[in-house]
Order: sequence, then C-alpha cells, then structure tokens
Amino acid sequence: LMMKLEVKGLYKTLQGVLTLNDLSLGLKEHEVVVILGPSGCGKSTLLHIIAGLMRPEQGRVYMDGRDHTGRTGRVSYMQQQDLLLPSRNVLDNV
Repeated sequence: LMMKLEVKGLYKTLQGVLTLNDLSLGLKEHEVVVILGPSGCGKSTLLHIIAGLMRPEQGRVYMDGRDHTGRTGRVSYMQQQDLLLPSRNVLDNV
C-alpha cells in the first residue's frame, strides 16, 4: 500500500542547532498520528517542511508518491498562534 505522506531523511539546522537529524516517516491514508516532544525538538519545523513553508537541507517530502518538497498548496495546518500574512488578502490568509 502506497504511503499518502512520506518524509525521507530530513535534515534541518536552525540557528546553528541540528533540529531534524535524518527524520523519516510514512503515513497511510486515514492514519492518525500525534507528534509529541519537548519545546525546540523540531515538531513545528517538521510541519513547516511538510507544508512547504520551509525547505530541508537534505531529504524529501512525498505525497501520493510524488515529490512535494518545498511546494505549497496541498497541505494546511493551524498553528498555535494566529498568523496573518500582510502580503496576502483575507481569502488567501484563510
């Protein structure tokens, strides 16, 4: 069964700190997961990379078997705090 979402070998450094170190995971359709960890361990970084808001230094993101790394438009998520982008209109911010 093909993975709906797959990340392979993600590496990301933020402010000189290795945040993601060879992270790989796969999710099947209708599978529910929870991402847990202490503050600063890379949870938000992972979600930003999956959503295409941030690029990994190494590794790829696949959706339905197609490379989605760095692309926006197929994944949405709500952050903890409200975030409106001043460069976008109301509809684009939703």
